[in-house]
This record gives sequence, structure tokens and C-alpha cells, in this order.
Amino acid sequence: MPESTDVFLPEDQFWVIVIGSLVPLASYLQNTLWPQASEPVKAFVQAVMAGLVGGLFAVIANDVTGFDNIAQQCFSAIVAAFFAHGILWKPANVNVRIGARPSPTQTPVTSGEPPPAPAVPGAGAAAAPIA
Repeated sequence: MPESTDVFLPEDQFWVIVIGSLVPLASYLQNTLWPQASEPVKAFVQAVMAGLVGGLFAVIANDVTGFDNIAQQCFSAIVAAFFAHGILWKPANVNVRIGARPSPTQTPVTSGEPPPAPAVPGAGAAAAPIA
């Protein structure tokens, strides 16, 4: 059987996805610079930053030419940034540690203290006699 040289993603697009997934870390710093911004504004800023970084990488790499290819790299970076925010950084509370307000589903981060253990219903109560 001949060896296949087809790859799932071109090398440029792979690196754009990696770079795009790191963009939310930089955009979380806007929480310290502009804490009163609403969540839709923060999402828009994150999308613009990811698109700019993806397009800039595409232009610098010189392997990507044409508006349609650069737009594809920008879109890939934006999608990677939002997925990384929702799947990597937000569940790990990285955004809160950098300065974001915790969402209702996140545990607030306190300095130096581990989060409290969840309460177990019925723990510590006396066992009821078996009839």
C-alpha cells in the first residue's frame, strides 16, 4: 500500500489554530484595563484580536496568498480562539486568574486557598435505625 502524504490540515492552518487558541490569554488582560466592558464587547474584542493575529501570521508566513486564503486563516483563528476560551481556559479558571469576573458556573478563585469541598448530602448525620 503506498504511503499517503495527505494531511488533515495544511501546516499554516495548524499554526494559525495554535496561535488563535493562545489569543484569549492576551485578550483576558483587557479585563484589567477595561473592567466595566460588557461581555459582548469583550467577545468582539477577542474576535478582532484573533482575526488580526491570524491574518498577520498568514501574511508573515508568505505561504498564504490571496484574499480568500487570508480570510480563511482569520476565520480559523477566530473559531480557535472561541473554542479555546470555552473548552480550555474558562473551565480551568485561567480567565479568572488573569482578571475576569467569574461566571455563575465557575468557582471564584481566592488567593492561596483551595476551593472548598462540595457538601455531601447526609454526611455527618446520624444513621437512622433500620426497622
